[in-house]
Amino acid sequence: MSTRLDEILIQNGLSEAEVRGRMARGRVNRARLPTSRTLWQIVSTHVFTRFNALLGALWVIVMLVGSWKDALFGWILVVNAAIGIAQELRSKRTLDRLALQSAARPRVVRDGRVIEIAREDIVQDDVLELVAGDPVFVDCVVLQSSGLELDESLLSGESEAVARQSGEVLRSGSLVIGGNCRCRATAVGEAAWIYHLEQQARRFSLAHSELRAGINRILQVVGWTLIPTAALLFVTQFALGLHADAALLYGAAGVIAMVPQGLVLLTSLALAVGAVRLSRRRALVQDLAATEALARIDVICLDKTGTLTERELHVERIEMLIVEGTARVALAALAAAEPHPNATLQAIAREWPAQPDGPTVLQSVTFSSARKWSGAVIDQLGTWVLGAPDVLLAQRPPGDTVLVRADALASEGFRVLLLARAGADLVAEMRPVDVDPVALILLSEQIRDDARATLQELERQGIGIRLISGDHPATVSGVARRLNIAGAEQAVDAAKLDDAELAELARTRTVFARTTPQQKELIISTLRSAGHAVAMVGDGVNDIPALKRADVGVAMGAGVPASRAVAQLVLLDNRFANMPAIMAEGRRVLGNIERVAVLFLTKSVYAMLLALAVGVAGVAFPFLPRHISLVDALTIGIPAFLLSLEPNGQRLQPGFVNRVLRFAIPAGLFVAAAVFAAFALMGAQWGAALPEARTAATLVLFITALWVLVLAATPLRPLRALLVTGMIVLFVLTLLVPELRTFFALQTLPVLAWVECTAIAAASMVALHWSRAVAVNLPQGRARNRRWTRTELLQWLVGADSPKVFLIISALLVVGGAWLFFGTLEDVVSNDPLVFLDGRVFQLLQGLRNTTADHVMVAVTELGDATVLLPLILAALAWFIVRGLWLTAAYWLGAVGVAQLLAEVIKLVMHRPRPLPLYAGVEQFSFPSGHAVMSTVVYGLLAWLLLRRAAPKWQRIGGGGVIALIAAIAFSRVYLGAHWFSDVLGGLSFGVAWIALVALTYSYHCRERLHERGLAALLLGVFAVAAITHIAMAHHRDMYRYSAADVSHPRSKEAQTGRDANSP
Repeated sequence: MSTRLDEILIQNGLSEAEVRGRMARGRVNRARLPTSRTLWQIVSTHVFTRFNALLGALWVIVMLVGSWKDALFGWILVVNAAIGIAQELRSKRTLDRLALQSAARPRVVRDGRVIEIAREDIVQDDVLELVAGDPVFVDCVVLQSSGLELDESLLSGESEAVARQSGEVLRSGSLVIGGNCRCRATAVGEAAWIYHLEQQARRFSLAHSELRAGINRILQVVGWTLIPTAALLFVTQFALGLHADAALLYGAAGVIAMVPQGLVLLTSLALAVGAVRLSRRRALVQDLAATEALARIDVICLDKTGTLTERELHVERIEMLIVEGTARVALAALAAAEPHPNATLQAIAREWPAQPDGPTVLQSVTFSSARKWSGAVIDQLGTWVLGAPDVLLAQRPPGDTVLVRADALASEGFRVLLLARAGADLVAEMRPVDVDPVALILLSEQIRDDARATLQELERQGIGIRLISGDHPATVSGVARRLNIAGAEQAVDAAKLDDAELAELARTRTVFARTTPQQKELIISTLRSAGHAVAMVGDGVNDIPALKRADVGVAMGAGVPASRAVAQLVLLDNRFANMPAIMAEGRRVLGNIERVAVLFLTKSVYAMLLALAVGVAGVAFPFLPRHISLVDALTIGIPAFLLSLEPNGQRLQPGFVNRVLRFAIPAGLFVAAAVFAAFALMGAQWGAALPEARTAATLVLFITALWVLVLAATPLRPLRALLVTGMIVLFVLTLLVPELRTFFALQTLPVLAWVECTAIAAASMVALHWSRAVAVNLPQGRARNRRWTRTELLQWLVGADSPKVFLIISALLVVGGAWLFFGTLEDVVSNDPLVFLDGRVFQLLQGLRNTTADHVMVAVTELGDATVLLPLILAALAWFIVRGLWLTAAYWLGAVGVAQLLAEVIKLVMHRPRPLPLYAGVEQFSFPSGHAVMSTVVYGLLAWLLLRRAAPKWQRIGGGGVIALIAAIAFSRVYLGAHWFSDVLGGLSFGVAWIALVALTYSYHCRERLHERGLAALLLGVFAVAAITHIAMAHHRDMYRYSAADVSHPRSKEAQTGRDANSP
């Protein structure tokens, strides 16, 4: 009964009423996957980024506590996201339009008629008619078939054709490669296998981007340092007596400059401009980072058909093996007998079309890629077969003359078919017997006119070529020879190799034949693992795994929709000849971005160092956000964008971030030093107000940043010189036009102040020029540092080579220092006996004071001032950076910055007044002693770094001298009445515990060589100059500040308890 129902269903299909009923119940194929990413996916990708999170949070803070004039940087958020979204939306519209134009339309039987419908209109139980070349749209069961064979490689990974009979299940995602059938849909929509397959296959993956990864790494570092830096700036500014809103604003100004916002925007703009230029060459960029990836490509893998050759085959000639007058008639009949001819039979049909009065085909076996032959029993002509010579003549010995001739012709690049008579009826599952060769049919794929020149241009650019095809090795080798591809004579037959053998050959060979989709992917993976940047050009379903695996997937516009969906670049006009120009565009964009990236990262470096200097020195931040926006626009933003549009044909090499940092970090250090020197000079020498000091800092920042621009733009050709001149003119106009000067909060300065600022800037320019020369030949001082793994850490702690004495001493110092610090803190909080001792010590030392001792103690205490410590901090940092000791530099910055931050925060929390009212702001608070903390950290950590590998004699001399210096500075603070005894004790214990902890982690983590002798000489020289200069300039003022107090009427309550009665 069921057989009868199936026969009726085969003939009539569903009625319209049955179709409507199933649609009403939702049993319809409406789970069509998008051909590109959804609008929400595109928007969320470009909005929810680390960059937007960092800058967005800062923008909110500035808008809440400051002026909109200081929030001008916020537009970068909008423009940056808009560029990426607009580019992807443009790609989405183009892809969707292409998919609509090229989407296959299934044929179904309804009401006894075969009609074409949209894929999503298939309903459950629909009867589909499938022929060779059709995809299986939904899961179904075969009702009737004839020679049905499927390619199920996307389902099982097996490349062999699979025969299916009536009653068997067909899974969606298969491809009919032979025969035909009618089948009934059993699973549609999300229930179909194709839904899960395409959900994975069409998943768009962004191109690997070293630039994007590098920027994200930089943003990650900035993000980690931003919070403690912002906290340090806020505490410092708040300690100066500023309102909390103003302190937040200036803190935000410092960390805003740390974010390389312009680099992110410029990258998006340059990539977007590159995408527009590529679109003029009919190349659609789906992912902006693909433009960068193109600049790194050094190997390009090509499918043969449709890329290097035309899709249409042509019959070159027929080579008769025997005299047979009916051969051409038989060929015409064989081609006409195929209901759905492939490209080969279509070429034969064009050459020998069937005649109206031609012979009748009595029986036929359709062509199958698995069988590699087709045949027919022709009325009055007998049985004829057409197929691959090596298949039809498989029983003949290897030296057979027909096989030898066929191989020779195939090696010339021809696709060779054998026309032969067969001695019996044909059975699809069996190879024909008694085969009598009649003729060899020679077909060729027409090589594109521009293919050879295109490959030559790619090779000229240093790009390796890999030809990967599924055709016969001889055919592929012949095409490769005609295209002058290196290694054409050594075509690899992938069908004879396992994965390990193919992977080994993939490293050295260039031409591959009989490859499956999985083998194409393996070749790509092997090349990438060997360090190559690989592009894959393909257009078929079998190319999808390789397209996804490559650094850049390039799909042809005429390819299948799924291949276009996963590719990062689509050649809309199917012209591979555009690839050299497309890759040159990628190199132009990325080469220029690397050239100007030093501008942005230099800014990030000097902003971070300025924030640290401000925190250590305890002074106001030298800029408002609008000052930074002005200098950014004139020395970075506008010039960098214009420079990014210049030609640049150099292939991008790995290590982009390291190359840029080798120049940017030293340059940022010198810029920060010049700015801070000008800012401090205006306050110390001229007694200038804060606005005037900020104006001087802005002037020096502009000059030094402009010189960084000049170095980045070298050689300074006329257009570049004009650009630099234009930026100078714009800055001068800003200073001269009252409205602009007021808007940017700039003040007029004395003439001599202008001269001094210019001199400082000139000195910095000399240092910048030197640092650029050093960056080119920067020694690679980095060793392989240890990773934080449990195994390595345990080995270091308890292994045979463990530094056990150092570990014990360091642990005792950490624990002992922390115990003493927190014990002192508890005594101060609870007014324990130590506090009463403070008052006694204070009165005793004040009673012993005399002029000579005061001069000595003031000079000693000045050795712990920020004016002496800061040059040492910067000099050590400069040494680490110039030597390429990045991890040591990071530890040094962290040790100093965290110590200063914690000391300031504890002062604010404790609110303990000093014995004498010597300072204002947070510096009026006493616990712990900042001089004791920072002297211990700076001098102590430097001494440990310099002496840890020295001879014991020098360790005793150097260590003793540093301990004596720290102790003298600590004693001077108590002697001069700047601190209570417990303040100094707490500061020393805190500093000892902190540097012991830093030394522990550094000893395990870092293996860099510091070149201690050179560093020691540099630091001693800087210390001598800074100390002598500072004492000479500040000693008279400090003698007045620390003049002896009248303790005959002390603040008795304060002296006894160390607390201000009015403190909270």
